[in-house]
Amino acid sequence: MQVFLQHKSSTVLAPTNAAIEKLEAKRLRKDVLDKIASYHTVGVVVKKESFPYSVSSSLQEAAPLYLSYKERRPVGHHEYFHQDIKEFYVNNAKIIKEYTLRGTNGEQLLYIIDEALEPYIPSTPLPPFALELISQPNIYGIDERWDNYYNKITNNKQEAVFERTGNHTFFVPIGDVRPELFDKYVVLGHVIPNHVLFLNVMGKESYRSAANDATVNVELSLINRTLRINPEQTYYVQSNTIKADPRHNKGVVMSRVLRANIPVKNGVVHLIEKPLMIIDTSIIDFLHQESDGRLKTFNKLLDLVPEIRSEISRLEQKTILAPTDAAFSNLNESENDNKVDYLIKNIDQLRDLLRLHMVSQQSVSTDDIRRGIKPEVLSADNRRSLFFRVVGDDANTRLTVEGGGVNATAVQADIGATNGIIHIIDRVLGMPFQNIYDKLKTDPSLSFSFELGRQGNQNWNEQLLREDRRFTYFVPSNDAWDQFKRENPSEYKQLEMKLFPANTRNILDRHLVVNQQISSTQLETQFDTIHTVKGILKVAKSSVGFVRLSESLLDERSSLPIIAIAKCGYNCWPKYGIDTDKDLDINTNLMQMSHKHLDDYQIGELRGCMEECLIRDTQSEYYPSVDQSFGPNN
Repeated sequence: MQVFLQHKSSTVLAPTNAAIEKLEAKRLRKDVLDKIASYHTVGVVVKKESFPYSVSSSLQEAAPLYLSYKERRPVGHHEYFHQDIKEFYVNNAKIIKEYTLRGTNGEQLLYIIDEALEPYIPSTPLPPFALELISQPNIYGIDERWDNYYNKITNNKQEAVFERTGNHTFFVPIGDVRPELFDKYVVLGHVIPNHVLFLNVMGKESYRSAANDATVNVELSLINRTLRINPEQTYYVQSNTIKADPRHNKGVVMSRVLRANIPVKNGVVHLIEKPLMIIDTSIIDFLHQESDGRLKTFNKLLDLVPEIRSEISRLEQKTILAPTDAAFSNLNESENDNKVDYLIKNIDQLRDLLRLHMVSQQSVSTDDIRRGIKPEVLSADNRRSLFFRVVGDDANTRLTVEGGGVNATAVQADIGATNGIIHIIDRVLGMPFQNIYDKLKTDPSLSFSFELGRQGNQNWNEQLLREDRRFTYFVPSNDAWDQFKRENPSEYKQLEMKLFPANTRNILDRHLVVNQQISSTQLETQFDTIHTVKGILKVAKSSVGFVRLSESLLDERSSLPIIAIAKCGYNCWPKYGIDTDKDLDINTNLMQMSHKHLDDYQIGELRGCMEECLIRDTQSEYYPSVDQSFGPNN
């Protein structure tokens, strides 16, 4: 080996001292330890430009080394302004440094890796394919028997999937299950084709499994449940059945990884605790399993309303939004404040609250929302709607739901059950725990409006912290601003560049009502117009309960008295070089005045000046009821 390294072109994979110590702690056999150096050397120069790639090490009888990379976003970078960082791996080990060297006969590469590569030495002349290892794990000196899964593969005639060449990932369940549930789709749902994924490479992304056709569609992903207080790594793989047939329910099934990163000729094998995809637990059984865990409070409240627990137990499909214990604790404003005790003493309110956390007759999954199938559904209280959204990019997708004025995020979504789906959420719907300022600050779907409020020397948002006032804020969502950007790219760019913070505050003022809290029900039933800080909104209602807001001011059919327009005009126009005697035709829309020397923002300022003056001087009876768009709709 020393002579080889002195002269030949080669690539050496050198584990750190800490990585070697971890390998020694595994107490490997001496014949295996003697071959570690050979397993960490390659007889050719392997540059990162060639990744992903597989190559044989100097230990010819061992499985190939799998060279790969994954891309990740730098911490703290906004999704619109970032360049992904590539991290390079050899099997499960990350390359942390590299050096280019030269031997007597050519170039050499030295890669420093953070984990030693454990060589699996086969008892056969060549490394096994996945099917051969599953049928005979003793090829690698593994004592456990994997007969159950091997029999399911052969019974369903899927041997070719595990024998084919290429780079694939195989999850092998150790636990048994009723044979009639383990059909072809379940066998295929344990395989990720055309990706060799060691755990560190797999990351948070979801991958299509081999169970992927017009009938059934299953994705697999990895969850890291390692605790800081426990250095032992704990991983779960989860299957998410997105498209289902009568034999396979939609939803997530999780299984703990028992032994990971076993290389074979055609990829990598991971041993898992129980089969994926097979859903044999009802919603009520799952809640019972969590009765001493993170859903203890939710279970306690369900026990107080037997009819709700009975509804959950029924066979028809449903969706349950189960708040964690931490979600209930967050409701308390002080040590003496206990919202749960209040609910216990008010069973009617508790009943309504629990029904707000349930959707009857249908299961709502993340994929349904992503495809726009069920963004709004009626809760089981038959009065209030639940609004679902999917936020984040592919690697960091999060399901959110808003109900009763509270937005919650699923800390674990799409948990499958025989009679529906459970989403574990981080807030209690219908019980606000934040003021408007905190809501803006923490809700990712409102981030652009919050950033606009921070522009300039005056932080517009801070008024929303005042406890002596009540507010109604019609907040444009990020989607609304995206629509505005498409329709008004130059105006959006000026907002984004923070060029005119005073104008930005005027825009936000047109969305804010002070000293009045207006619920959605009141909006639908009690209002035709709403006075904001700097404008009036017209409320338009549809037959299906949809409400649209638009501005109703300064229109060509306005019934504003001419004297009021003239008075305000003489106050506002001279600032912008408008001749009060020549430049205004009272019979035209005030926003169509012949003052083409003004840019869009000056026009906006002028309009704001006029509206503020007219609101002050003419009172509400003069305002017209004609629509005029006031910017992004929320």
